[in-house]
Amino acid sequence: MEIKEIRNPSYTADGLIDLEIKHPDYGWIPYTLDMSDEDNTIDNNKIKSMLDTMKVAEYVYPEVPQQDNKELEDIIGSL
Repeated sequence: MEIKEIRNPSYTADGLIDLEIKHPDYGWIPYTLDMSDEDNTIDNNKIKSMLDTMKVAEYVYPEVPQQDNKELEDIIGSL
């Protein structure tokens, strides 16, 4: 299957690249580029060459929510 358009590339925590591909039948769908994937349904080399002309967003680690110390103490105390 030939993919002609991609958008919104960003690195994952594992160093792969999440992006969207424009599928000829289904429109824009999520896709993770893994160059070690041996399935040839989608040409990862072509997608990689398309990515070489784009900026790939860095991975952003999720923020750890702040806990109220009293709540945390209650949780630890209940263990």
